[in-house]
Amino acid sequence: WTVKRDTGSGTESCGAGGRGFGRFNGSSCLFAEFEPISGVYWCEGEAGEKSEEVNITVSDKHVILQIPALPVRTGSDVTLRCKKKTGGTAAAYFYFNGRPVGPKSEHIITINVQQSDEGLYWCSTDEFGSSPQSVLRVRGSVTPISVATTERATTTTTTITTHISHPPPPSSS
Repeated sequence: WTVKRDTGSGTESCGAGGRGFGRFNGSSCLFAEFEPISGVYWCEGEAGEKSEEVNITVSDKHVILQIPALPVRTGSDVTLRCKKKTGGTAAAYFYFNGRPVGPKSEHIITINVQQSDEGLYWCSTDEFGSSPQSVLRVRGSVTPISVATTERATTTTTTITTHISHPPPPSSS
C-alpha cells in the first residue's frame, strides 16, 4: 500500500521521485512542515484497491474545526470542536451550510447524525476569526441481521449475525 494525493494538478505518490511527495518511514508517509498541501489523500494497494478518501485542508487561520475526516454512520454521535492553533478549544458559533447551528457560543457541540446533517461546517470566534469549511460525510446505518439455518440430518442450528451497511440515498447534486 502507498499513500496518494490529488491536489488538483494530478495524482502524486508518497516517496516517489519526480511527481511524488514526502518519504516513507515504515508504514507512515512523512513530509516536512513547509511541504503540506491541501488535497484529497488516500491509500492505494498494488492491485488498485483504495481506502476511503480524506480531504485535508492546510490553513494559516488561527482556528480549525475538529470534525471526522471519514464518513460517519447515521445514528452515531459526532462532537465538533473549534480548536485554537495554539492548543485547546475556543468558544465559537458553529455553522452548517451557512446557517448557525445554535443560538450561542459553545466550546463543543454534539450531533446525533442523520443523513440530512451531511454538508459544510465551520466555526467562528470573536477573538480568532473563522475556521476553514470542512465537509461532514454521512453513510447509512449499520443494521444487525440474524439468520438461522437448520440442517435436518444433524439437527444443528447455526446463527450468523452480520452487519449490512445501507448506502445513502442518491443526492440531487
